[in-house]
Amino acid sequence: MNKTVIKRVERHACNNNIQNIYFNKTKYSICTSLDYVILSNIHPDKQMLLNNILNANGFKVVNNFKLPKGNYAMMKVYKNNYGDIIDIFYAQRQLSKGFNSLLMKIRHPNQEIMFLLDSIFKYHEINPKVSKIEMSFDFYVDCTIDFYYSLKNHLFLKNQRSKSFTYKDEGETFYTNDVRNSTKGMRLYIKRPKTRQKFVRLELNLHRPIIKHLELQFPLNNIDSLDLSKYFYFALLKEDDLKKHRLWQNRKKISQLRESDPFEAGLIEDHILSWLRNPLGNAESLMGKVEAVRDDIKVNNYSRFIEPLDNFNKKFFNIVSSQKFIAPRRRKDNPILNRKSAGVTVPKTPPLLTKKGYIEPFAGDNFKNRGKGLGVKIIYLKKGTIVP
Repeated sequence: MNKTVIKRVERHACNNNIQNIYFNKTKYSICTSLDYVILSNIHPDKQMLLNNILNANGFKVVNNFKLPKGNYAMMKVYKNNYGDIIDIFYAQRQLSKGFNSLLMKIRHPNQEIMFLLDSIFKYHEINPKVSKIEMSFDFYVDCTIDFYYSLKNHLFLKNQRSKSFTYKDEGETFYTNDVRNSTKGMRLYIKRPKTRQKFVRLELNLHRPIIKHLELQFPLNNIDSLDLSKYFYFALLKEDDLKKHRLWQNRKKISQLRESDPFEAGLIEDHILSWLRNPLGNAESLMGKVEAVRDDIKVNNYSRFIEPLDNFNKKFFNIVSSQKFIAPRRRKDNPILNRKSAGVTVPKTPPLLTKKGYIEPFAGDNFKNRGKGLGVKIIYLKKGTIVP
């Protein structure tokens, strides 16, 4: 290959290297959380029962309205004094597997709510299926806008089946693919809360096919053990190697022309480079560049030109693995959770909140609610006791 062409290719790759240096050296902190969990396979006959149980455990209906579109016609919103929110979707428009099914959406779940619902489901022999989860990664950084575009230019979703796009309204939200209709998907945007500093939020959505494959079951006790690098990581496109590869593919034609007409050979080299440069230059993200390479330029085995950012990936996944997606509840007015100051170890499983007060579950969670089957009357049990 002509040395001048190689220099020209390397010069066009400088922007990638500069961006990579900025991305790796930026200081940031990450906070992980579970944005919501959607449960399905709940028979509609259980709707009144769930309503009574939620009411008995401090939840009140704050909204009940019709949905203009979608598979469910109605949605009821429950909320307690601590800000926990549970949505129940009912009046299904289309039958699923022979019977109508309720959907339950748990917003910002914590261990206490998950444990409460799990005990209720087990006692009343309700076997919900986890149909969708949304995992959040919040980046706190000084320059949120610059960092947002850096993430956008390096975020890579593996096994993408639909094209990425950017939705612009009051702000800008980047979608790696069709999140709604794919087995997995991601979105990226800047969140601007009124009461605290703005941050960059990255969300990963997992749908039922992947959840079933991973054997994730409610209450998601094993969600922290997932290897998230199987689904996404941060990388850059080796544009210089890609351009060299395309020139190498046309080496015979260029070599023949160089012998007969060096000027025309140079024009062909420039044409090949510009043919690559246009679709890559128009792409606003790494996923957009990958789509151009895969669909427009039609490069076989394009993954060889995607280089993971090892340092950033290692730091990111290490931070994520050190945190819990389902947060524990820490209430100042909870006497059991505040016993640590008195030298007593706080139990790993948080206590339940009922109208009768707080109870402490023991190893194995081997307790059941008594009374009228509404989860109101909770009894204290010694370790190892099983109630028939």
